Amino acid sequence: MKYGKKIDSTLARFIIIAIAAAASIPILFMTLSGSLDDSWKFAIHQARLSGLVFGSDIVFTFGPLGFLTYPIYIDRGLWLAALGYTIFTHLMFWGALYVFLKRSKSGLLSTFYVAAAAVVFIQGVIEAYGRAGESYNYFYLFLMAYAYTQTKDKNIPLLGVISAVSALFCYVKFSLGLAAALMFMTLIVLLALQKRYKEAAMGAVMYAAFKVIAGLVLIGGPMAIAAFFYNSWAIADGYADAMAVDGPQWKLAAAVFAWAVFAVFLMFAIRRKNYGDVSYLALAIGMLFINYKHSAGNGSIFEWDFFVTWGMVFTLYYVKKAQDSTQDRDKEGQGVWIKRAAIAVSLVLCAFAAYEFHLRAAPLKEIVTS
Repeated sequence: MKYGKKIDSTLARFIIIAIAAAASIPILFMTLSGSLDDSWKFAIHQARLSGLVFGSDIVFTFGPLGFLTYPIYIDRGLWLAALGYTIFTHLMFWGALYVFLKRSKSGLLSTFYVAAAAVVFIQGVIEAYGRAGESYNYFYLFLMAYAYTQTKDKNIPLLGVISAVSALFCYVKFSLGLAAALMFMTLIVLLALQKRYKEAAMGAVMYAAFKVIAGLVLIGGPMAIAAFFYNSWAIADGYADAMAVDGPQWKLAAAVFAWAVFAVFLMFAIRRKNYGDVSYLALAIGMLFINYKHSAGNGSIFEWDFFVTWGMVFTLYYVKKAQDSTQDRDKEGQGVWIKRAAIAVSLVLCAFAAYEFHLRAAPLKEIVTS
């Protein structure tokens, strides 16, 4: 009887995630309308076609693989590559969520809440950006890294995948790569703290090797790679600072509040010596730091980055704490306030996003049929 219930629960969880994935399909064929933003979208495709070297011939916030984030039909080969990348990241995002929920043995109510929150966030981001957004692309990497720190078994192929994807993100968009780099360095430190020194060393070596090899293929020699990273840092940092003057005060207040809640959770986890919580929150710092730099004081469109990233962090932390209190009833009194606080903050962010989604986002049918 228990086995049957387990099968039913697993199947139901899979169905919920599958429906949510289908309901949040990103735009797979984008058109150019002649706006200012469309000019640089065209430019990063044309630069690739013309063989321009990013970092020297062209300097932009996106790198030589930046065209992958916009499936625009300028060239058949580039569009197919962007289409494959879009589908891959979509499946990786929902697949990582499914694995996280399965490992956490989340109930159907928690699964439904996570799926609904993710759909609301993603739909709003697609409407605002015309693409899934940065949070969508690197969140699955965060969950993969967290899963790796929680298992004692050596899984070198998975470590290799995490290393390779983390390294490649710098060549898609620099801020995206910086968030991935911060998460990856945290992963290495966490492995070292677990005395898994060989895995930590292997991960660092693979990350460096993938980054150099990809740079040699996409950019050129060592000097060209150095120029790419130097110029990418300069333009990405300058772009964020320039956009910050347009930021409303409420977004800064929201960022300060979110960081304060996050700090309380982290300090409590360290005090209780809860390694699982510490690793989860520490790995999240990478994306949260970039999110704060990029979104807290920027123009109105970037509010989606803030809500998506922080909303998903707190939503999944609620799922984790709910399972912790179920497994260890003796500590339920210690952790129940964290569970309630996490879902409360998550609900607030979901409410903001849902309100904006209602006002601005395209109908679900329009997004799916696109």
